[in-house]
Amino acid sequence: MTRTLADLLDAGHRLGVTCAACHRFRYLRETRLDETLTLSALSAGLRCATCGSNEITLTEVARDPANGKWPAERS
Repeated sequence: MTRTLADLLDAGHRLGVTCAACHRFRYLRETRLDETLTLSALSAGLRCATCGSNEITLTEVARDPANGKWPAERS
């Protein structure tokens, strides 16, 4: 089964994007995306906002179980 954005959100997770070119990690704003799309379909049209590279990886991110916080974004 292929996971959709709705599956990810139902699990209480967030969608992160990492650029292979500049190593930037940011969270995507899920409210702007179609929840019925698969994660692979979502990644097909995305580019890095910093360097413009299309070499990005989507990651399902969960809160840290020890402290309940989301991992920090990084540039």
